[in-house]
Amino acid sequence: TLLNGRWSKSYTVPLTDENGNPYEYYFIEKSITPEGEAAHWTTTYSNQDGGLTASGTVTINNKKVPEKGSLLITKNVTYNGGTPVPAGKQSYVNKDYKFTITKDGSPIAQSPVTISVTNGSSNEILIDNLDPGDYEIIETDSAGLRLTSFSGGKAQDTGNKSITVTVTAGNMTKEQLEEAAKATFVNDYSE
Repeated sequence: TLLNGRWSKSYTVPLTDENGNPYEYYFIEKSITPEGEAAHWTTTYSNQDGGLTASGTVTINNKKVPEKGSLLITKNVTYNGGTPVPAGKQSYVNKDYKFTITKDGSPIAQSPVTISVTNGSSNEILIDNLDPGDYEIIETDSAGLRLTSFSGGKAQDTGNKSITVTVTAGNMTKEQLEEAAKATFVNDYSE
């Protein structure tokens, strides 16, 4: 039945089983609101058993779950300002680099993250399942190497040594990411 633009169904069910034990009823919504439109579902139940009547209303309010997005952090390392790092010097830059990621001033659940460089040049990490919006990425542990440059995102803060990136809904894989969702940090080991 369609009632005021909403679907409505009525059922009559017993209050108790044949031994007088009360039933428990659960309502499970099996359909998804199309196109994420907000929907207001009301289920009214009535039970009549031995002269007893019970009724009530269960309301389910659907809201579109926002699509998620991702961001990408790339860590590049150099030796005396040059790349590639010579094979005999890679141990100087092959380290763990830590980053704090915040949204609206608070660390996100995945923060902090660590990028391990093991090849003497670079590595990256994709942070997914993020709500759309701006995120600040700060390198909090540079493994003793000097941060020489950082780029990407929509803004860089040289005082904070941070990059602000913008996560866009639906952009989940590295290939889908826009430049505004990518941050690159470069550290150098100099002798």
